[in-house]
Amino acid sequence: MECDVVVLDDLGSHRITDWVEDIVTSIITYRYNHRKTLIVTTNLDPKGAVGYTTEGGTQVSKKSLREVIGARAASRLSEMCREVNLFGVEDYRAKHAR
Repeated sequence: MECDVVVLDDLGSHRITDWVEDIVTSIITYRYNHRKTLIVTTNLDPKGAVGYTTEGGTQVSKKSLREVIGARAASRLSEMCREVNLFGVEDYRAKHAR
């Protein structure tokens, strides 16, 4: 909790249990209350659920970040973080696999 910078990478990419939600909320709340740096990456939209079709034609539906980590943690993140949207940027793994 006392680190200068904490990075939560790929937040919401795994199934969130109540225990995990509590831990994530407690980390975010602590960083928020103490004005400490927090960097969060996620492929979930903070504004709402997203639906799209893959190149292969498969329909995909993703929950919003708020649905996955909870309203309390999402609210704090939206207040304390500056959003950098990288939607539309080519997947570097796919690019390097070619």
